[in-house]
Formats: sequence, structure tokens, C-alpha cells
Amino acid sequence: MSNKIKIFGHNLQETTVVRVLDTKTKNEVNLPNYCIAFIGKESRNGCKSIGIALLDEVPKDENFASWISVGDKLGNICVGDVLFVNPYKEYIRILYRNGSNANTIFLTSTCNSNCLMCPQPPKEKDEVEEEWIHRQLLCTPDEVEELCITGGEPTLVPDRLCSVLRDIYNKNPLCHVHVLSNARLCKNVGLVKSIKSIGLNNLTFGIPLYSATPEIHDYIVQAKDAFDDTVTGIYNLASAGIDVEIRIVLHKQTIPELKRLTDYIYNKFPFVRHVAFMGMEHMGFVKKNWNELWISPEQYQDDLYKAIRFLNLRGMYCSIYNLPFCLCQRGLWPFLRNSISDYKVDFREECQCCDMKDDCGGLFHYQRNVMPVIPIRVSGLNPSYRNLKYNQT
Repeated sequence: MSNKIKIFGHNLQETTVVRVLDTKTKNEVNLPNYCIAFIGKESRNGCKSIGIALLDEVPKDENFASWISVGDKLGNICVGDVLFVNPYKEYIRILYRNGSNANTIFLTSTCNSNCLMCPQPPKEKDEVEEEWIHRQLLCTPDEVEELCITGGEPTLVPDRLCSVLRDIYNKNPLCHVHVLSNARLCKNVGLVKSIKSIGLNNLTFGIPLYSATPEIHDYIVQAKDAFDDTVTGIYNLASAGIDVEIRIVLHKQTIPELKRLTDYIYNKFPFVRHVAFMGMEHMGFVKKNWNELWISPEQYQDDLYKAIRFLNLRGMYCSIYNLPFCLCQRGLWPFLRNSISDYKVDFREECQCCDMKDDCGGLFHYQRNVMPVIPIRVSGLNPSYRNLKYNQT
């Protein structure tokens, strides 16, 4: 399910951000199917002045002061969603999807690293307008439980980062906030103190670390002294009481480093909350660096198993992201997570006959036709994948 929806008709005069407040049906109002979106906070009393009708077809009369037609994609929009509406380029982007596992605030398009496998290459000039971020948060439900802040590199815009974190705190101080950052600029203790002073207790920094050897890590992220900066940032965040997650993308450059890296993490960062081993996306810089990066998941199963087993036996919480059951050996199944964003996940036709499909995290939609899968058959009723034996067909 895409987060971007084409507009087929409208009478709007400006770009805006709205929250979907209510839905109606054709039978109730004798009009095309539609839902009502509102700018800012909910206000039924003011709906005539600030309401926008989202329709499945162009209205034949002037029942609505403001309207947008999105054709058969109206069913993709739900109550509680937050929409960025651009009538000039004729699209709606869903900024916040109610009930989604992947609601993200995109803070900046610039970065101080240039990773070989970056799925969303950074821009030289920041293309993000802060005004729309704050409008997105204004429209986000007050009961929001989880948000991810990403980029680019969020710490490159420290004032914006702190402002957004403050907005989230004012909306729900218990919200779980996950900042995806290389933490290089967190070597600045002042920045870390500013972030901590906001008061978000459920704040985690997800930080990539690709090798215990500084030169190898720096090569992968294409930035001199990045390893030293990141390590200092990790210690500063932990010293301030901010949770740290280590993220390791699995590819040809990192697999040979796993043994030394996991030993390094355990001995140097025993305080980290989580270690995530991540299947590589096939987007962005990966395409031009394919030969330098690509290794089939089947080829690194033993290395991955040994790395996770080492940390798990020492009490460190580990997960595997972005890989399906059939591409992982049985000993790794308890660590697999449904990590792919709900609007990016997809399955091959062969997956429909797999007994593990309901529990599987699937594939990225752009991998659907290129990543081979092997449907799994399980004997017995309602098996636990942590204990079962299986045959691959």
C-alpha cells in the first residue's frame, strides 16, 4: 500500500496538512463516498470553514466548499490519518497512518555520511520545510504511542530535532520515540544534554555500527573518523540515560566483521538496549555498489547464527530485520521480526502456500520479483516456530 495517492480533481488553492476526522457513506448522505479531513485539531463545530471532503469522484454540484477526488484510492485513507495535500503537483501523501507500525517524521534530507548501501541517498541541500513537520505533529492524535524520526541525519539540524522532540513531549510525554542517527554529532555533550532535558523517557537512538575496525566502518559509511565520532556519541547518549540500539546492515562488507563486532559490542557497550541485524534493502546506493555489497542470505547464515548466539547467551536482546523465515536457518527464527513498514511489505505468489506466512515479515515490495523464496511446510496443528521441525518444498 503506497503512502502517496494521486489527486484526480480538486478546488483547493494551497498546499496543506490535514487530519481525517470522520467518514461517511453514500447511503447516509446520498453523495459519493467521502471522508472529512480537518486542518489542525479536531473541531466539529468549525467543520464548515476548515473541512475538506475527500471524494471517490468529482462532485456534480457544490455540496462542499473544499474537496479532493482520489478515485478508487479513497479506501486507503482511514480515520485518524494525517495527510499532506499538494494540489499543485496533484498528490496526497499519508504522513501518519492510524494503526501503522511505521509512522515516521522525515527531519532532513542531508547527511554527514554517505553509506555504500544507503537506501535513500542524501541531498546536498536540505529539501525539508520545518513548517510541515510541525503541522504534521499538530494533526497527529494526542494518544500517539510511537514515532520514528529519520533523515538524512537528524542531528545535522539540532534545533529542529529538539523542537520536534519538544512537540512530541507536549503531545504525549510517554510516546516511544526512535531516532535513527549515526550519532556522530552526539560527540557534542551539549547537544545530548539538550535532547535529554526535553524529558522524553521512552527515547531510543538507533545507531549503525558496521565493524570493530575503525577503517572498515569509515569506508562503509564513506566518512573519515566516523567510527570514533559514533563511539563517542554512543557513550555520551548512554551517560545521559538515553537508550541506545546498535544496527548492523548485513552485506559483503559487514559479514566478515560480525564475530569481532559482536565481541566489541558486548565488551564495550554492554548497556545497549537492542542489537538489530538487518537484511539489506535493494534501493538507493545499493544499485550502483551491488557487486561490492550483495551476498545471498543463504551464504551468511552460519556467521549470523554465531553472532546472535554470542550476544543472546550473554543476555543482550537481538533481532533480525527484513528477512523472511525461509531464508533463515531454524535457529534464527525466534529472532525474526516483522520489521518492514506495512506500506512496503509484500509477498511472492509462492508465499501464499507457506505455513509460516501469517507470522512472516515478508519482503520489500521491490524485492518481490527478484528475491527467491521457498515455501515452508509444517506438520501438525498450530505449531510453535520456536520448536517445530519443517520440510522445505
